[in-house]
Amino acid sequence: LSFIKNLVVRCPSLEALNLSHCVGVCDSCVQLIATKLPRLKRLNLDGVLWLSDTALEHLVHGLAMKTGCLSALWLDGFELSTPGVRSFTQRLAGLQNSLERQLPDERNFTSLPFAGLQILWISFCDHLTDEAIEPLGQLSSLVALTLRKAQQITSQSWSRLFLSNIDSIQQPALPALRYLEHLDLSEAPSVNDSVVTDICQCCGPQLRSLTLNWCWDLTDVGLNEIVSTCSTLRHLSLVGNHLIRGDSLMDVCSKLPHLNILNLTQCNHVQDSVLEHVSKMPDLYVFDYFGERVGGQQNDICHYDLWRSLEKVPICTD
Repeated sequence: LSFIKNLVVRCPSLEALNLSHCVGVCDSCVQLIATKLPRLKRLNLDGVLWLSDTALEHLVHGLAMKTGCLSALWLDGFELSTPGVRSFTQRLAGLQNSLERQLPDERNFTSLPFAGLQILWISFCDHLTDEAIEPLGQLSSLVALTLRKAQQITSQSWSRLFLSNIDSIQQPALPALRYLEHLDLSEAPSVNDSVVTDICQCCGPQLRSLTLNWCWDLTDVGLNEIVSTCSTLRHLSLVGNHLIRGDSLMDVCSKLPHLNILNLTQCNHVQDSVLEHVSKMPDLYVFDYFGERVGGQQNDICHYDLWRSLEKVPICTD
């Protein structure tokens, strides 16, 4: 707590703060951050296990959140409850509505005059139920969403989330999450082909990164929808999805021309012939069942090296 006190006094104009896995950070620390750092844009609290719903209350009442300055937030869901997260996301939606009234009415896919939270990452969502994520369907400012280990969320709730509409005179009945470019729903067992179809309908053409690791009900039906819809995809990770055969991956070269990473680690039914065909695509890293790069050299990057590099959150960007 003393460190945070000194930090907010000496650096009142701080814009990015990474406290990932700093186990000494508590709810009172978050209160100081929320009240004393009005210019904060990016805050990483992932791995801070003992933050409770009280910390969320402090954040949503902070000046950086109210003014739309805070655009990126990483949280650990270990101690968060469904009522706490629901209240937090409801207030975020209310703040978003207030901020949007100050912005131009028209938006398009090339110019997004967003204010408010654009990146929301919550790991260890084990205790969260459907009610917790429902208000997220109103956050039209989001471009990146991560909800990991959401094991109690139902398929119906996922579908409602991605089909939630924001009605306006200019854009009637469009999904609020249509601007998503990065989505990670790893270890959510209820994410099935139907949910993936709804995701693709909502934001498929916008998605640049899609991570659905250990979503065991995902089959080639869902994979075909991804390949057919997500034409700007650069990173696709499907680790541990044992029902996938991968026939639709034969069309990756023509349908996903921008793909750089295809991670099929622990996908034991994908045929070697499919992997070899896809790996011929220039500038594409394909990882096989063992997490090794297909066609790579002995000392080439492996799945685990890649995962570690992707997990390093770029708290500061140009």
